[in-house]
Amino acid sequence: MRDTKRAVVPAFQASLYSDAGFGVLGRVLEKLTNKTYAEALQTSLAGPLGLKSSSSIKPSDKGLNALATNDSSWGFDNQLTAPSGGVYSNAHDLRELGLSILQARLLSADTVRHWMKPLAHTAALTSSVGAPWEIHRLTLPVSPASKRTRLSDLYTKLGGQLGYATVFALSPDHGLGFSINIAGDAAIAARIPLRDLVGSVFVTAAEYAGVENAAINYSGKFADPNNKDSSVSLKIDSDRPGIGLESLFINGTDWLGNITLSQGELDSSKFSYRLFPAELEYPNPSSSGVIKKFNAASSSIAGEPRAAIEGGPGLFDDCSSWMSTGFFTTGEFELEVVKGRVESVKYLDANVTMQRVK
Repeated sequence: MRDTKRAVVPAFQASLYSDAGFGVLGRVLEKLTNKTYAEALQTSLAGPLGLKSSSSIKPSDKGLNALATNDSSWGFDNQLTAPSGGVYSNAHDLRELGLSILQARLLSADTVRHWMKPLAHTAALTSSVGAPWEIHRLTLPVSPASKRTRLSDLYTKLGGQLGYATVFALSPDHGLGFSINIAGDAAIAARIPLRDLVGSVFVTAAEYAGVENAAINYSGKFADPNNKDSSVSLKIDSDRPGIGLESLFINGTDWLGNITLSQGELDSSKFSYRLFPAELEYPNPSSSGVIKKFNAASSSIAGEPRAAIEGGPGLFDDCSSWMSTGFFTTGEFELEVVKGRVESVKYLDANVTMQRVK
């Protein structure tokens, strides 16, 4: 009999979740590996990562450390639906799985960065989707008690069957993640409130810890040991993102205006200058530290207009700094970090290296 099921929506029209789609993906994996789904799961994932308790087949009862429930799907090992959330695992294995993604153990770093990006948005401003990610956009204060916020995406995946449920979440911005395993009659219903509670508290705490660490280890004054007229001062502002570029002098000349040259403005007093991580780093061949690349951006001290969703008067935000990064070579810096502390700052455009003096 011919299948007469019609399309739900046209291709690329809307973002819809499909358990059946994950079942098809499992069949694709079997074709690619010439193995059953259970075997492919072991050879492609569990084996390389040393996961001892992750399988789509019920584990042996011998030495098993698991919570039993009165009514559950335990042992319901339907391999057609297993790719949509039918994997047995534990907290240790989920931790290793999360670290393997954040540290790019199985895939190249470029592939991981490409994979962990939204593929489409939803009707909710705080939710996007990836493959297979359920992406939740958290609004985080840029510092404790600040009314200025920034967005940070939490990449999550919910899984579950009758009696058991799991939350798996990664925060690429912070290089961390968490997982929650739940058992009981209310496991499926409880996973989302627990995800929201842990995510909002844990990620916010990580953000604040980053601010505190930067204030201690990234702030400071730096000068060229061979030319005291070349110096730079970095600081952490309580109400702004990134690292504040408080001052920059090259051979006695105030250099900050060059960073806003592309905007036709040389008066540096009208702007706030910030350094933002480029997420590029490499070992320092002359020390035990690492070199981290940062890009400078500027914004009006008066602040940019905010959209209504951010408490402003209009529909749009005006964020122009991302459009010019790298276009003009006037804002590239390398920070030498040794044991977590910035020891020198190199301003690439003038080829000047300034050592910490305070």
